Amino acid sequence: FPVETDGQGGQLSFNWNKRFDNVLGGRLSAGGFFDWNYGIGPRNEIRIVTEHQIRWRLMGGLHLITEFRQNDFLADNFGIAPGIQYRF
Repeated sequence: FPVETDGQGGQLSFNWNKRFDNVLGGRLSAGGFFDWNYGIGPRNEIRIVTEHQIRWRLMGGLHLITEFRQNDFLADNFGIAPGIQYRF
């Protein structure tokens, strides 16, 4: 849902996915989401939750990924992680 609310605050969301057909034989892709949360708490704060991946398809549904995360609801709110993903 692009816009959600609980009557006091709300969230605007944006999702994206892009395959780069001309890079690495079409095996490179990227995607993620960006959530803008507003009206949080008594001071109507804005908090961001976002996650973005760069994916390299090795074979079939197997991908190597690098992911960037930001979650303003957590004290340690930034992170970058490598990983493996299998898509069925």
